[in-house]
Amino acid sequence: MRISDNVLLLGNGHFNHYIVGTSQAALIEGGMSAGIPSFKQQWESLEIKPAISHIIALHSHFDHVCGIPAFRQMFTEAVVCASAGTERLLSKEKVCKAIQLGDQLVSDVYYNDHRISEKPAPFDIALLKIDQVVGEGDVFELGSDLTLQIIETPGHSSCSISAYLPQEEVMFVSDAAGTAISPEVIAPVFFQDYDLYLDSIRKLMDYPTRILAVGHGEVVIGTEKVQSFYRRSLDSAQNAFEAIKKELTAGTDTEELARQLYDQYMTGGLADYPAPVMLASLSQLVNNVAKRM
Repeated sequence: MRISDNVLLLGNGHFNHYIVGTSQAALIEGGMSAGIPSFKQQWESLEIKPAISHIIALHSHFDHVCGIPAFRQMFTEAVVCASAGTERLLSKEKVCKAIQLGDQLVSDVYYNDHRISEKPAPFDIALLKIDQVVGEGDVFELGSDLTLQIIETPGHSSCSISAYLPQEEVMFVSDAAGTAISPEVIAPVFFQDYDLYLDSIRKLMDYPTRILAVGHGEVVIGTEKVQSFYRRSLDSAQNAFEAIKKELTAGTDTEELARQLYDQYMTGGLADYPAPVMLASLSQLVNNVAKRM
């Protein structure tokens, strides 16, 4: 699906991948192995295929990097880029093995639900290696006067970055501004830090944006709709903070509160993820509120 003159959206509806550029191009978002069959089918159907020069991972969470090994094999000349935090995490064997396990568990769900016809083989964790570290202010030149600007947007994770295409006012935000789990609800995902998360959303709001290219789900198109998404995400995070604070003040156990948040927010594509992984993330969300009380 073409979302602008120079941006294609590929993926399975939950794991989004963006091709930016028409001759030389960057592939943004690494996704997971379970999403690769859809991507490959869509890629092969393209009449004109740009040369993928860069693969950009916007943060290190397993559902945003596990497709990188397959992409390395598809686009052998591409340079894999990410933040220093992502590079540091993906250089650790223990982290990579945990990421690989999460990928296999999600692939099992897809296979058992007949959403993919073959179960992906475990990938070589060495292929998760980051080739080039990027950070605030770095710019990719993609030809035809196209540029991608890197913006550091921590809060969801310490390693989160976003990418901005000023020529078409497209912001590739991954999960830095929350994850929409329905047309009405944006899940708050300040897994690293609450204040940084809010600051990053406010920072993103300052960029003229008519297309918000999110990591999961429906792309947001239209300047006012983008600003509405940001405002609703801020409200969601602030409301969640106050609700969690109230429960903690009332003496609710942290683990029980994480389970309540799991039941509230882990729907749609997020329900395919391993429960222990997501409960650990939601426990961190609770802890991020507790440390500010």
